[in-house]
Amino acid sequence: NILLSEETMKEYLDNFKNCLQKEVPFCQAECPFHIDELEFIEMLRRGSFKAAYKNYRNAVGFPVIVSEICHAPCASVCPWSYTDKAIDLHLLEKACLAYTRNTEPADYNLPKKDGSIAIIGAGISGLACALRLATKKYDVTVYEKSGRIGGHLWEKMEPELFLADIERQFMHETYDLQLNTEISRLDNLDFDAIYVATGAK
Repeated sequence: NILLSEETMKEYLDNFKNCLQKEVPFCQAECPFHIDELEFIEMLRRGSFKAAYKNYRNAVGFPVIVSEICHAPCASVCPWSYTDKAIDLHLLEKACLAYTRNTEPADYNLPKKDGSIAIIGAGISGLACALRLATKKYDVTVYEKSGRIGGHLWEKMEPELFLADIERQFMHETYDLQLNTEISRLDNLDFDAIYVATGAK
C-alpha cells in the first residue's frame, strides 16, 4: 500500500480538476442545440445516414431550417483549427440531409397528455416549442399576430424551404394555430402553461 502525503494528494486532486476525460466536447458545448457531434460524426463515418439524421433531427427539430441558417459556432472552438482547420460540421449536416433517403419523422402512438399550453408567436422558437409539446401529445395552441408563420425566417431563407420543413415535421402532430390574433394580456389566457416567443423586438 502507498500512503500519499496530504501535499501529494492535494496535487493530484488539483490535476483532476483539469482532466477533460468526461468533459463535453468543445463543439457540443458551443452548439445551441448541444448536438452530440462525436456520435453524429461516427454515424456518418459508418455510412449510417438514417441514424445520423435521426440524431440531428431529434436535437434541432427542424433540420432543413437549422442547417440553412446555422452560423457554425462549433468551428470557433474546434481544436483542429490550431493545427489545420476546423472540422466543417455544418457541411456534414448538409451532407446528412442530402444522403438520407427517408426524412419523414416517426409517428409514435402515444396517449394524449393532460394539460394545455399556449404559445405566443409562430416564429421558429414558438414552432419549435409547439413541435416538442405536440410530439409529447400535449394540447397546444399557437397564437400569431400576423397572418403567417415563420417570423424572421422570411428574411433569411426561401419560404418554400422552411415552410416545407415545418409541414414535414408536423405531419403526424396536431396543434391549434390562431393567425391574426394578437395577445396583449397573459391573464386573459386559460392554460396550464404559456410560452412567450414574440421575438427579439
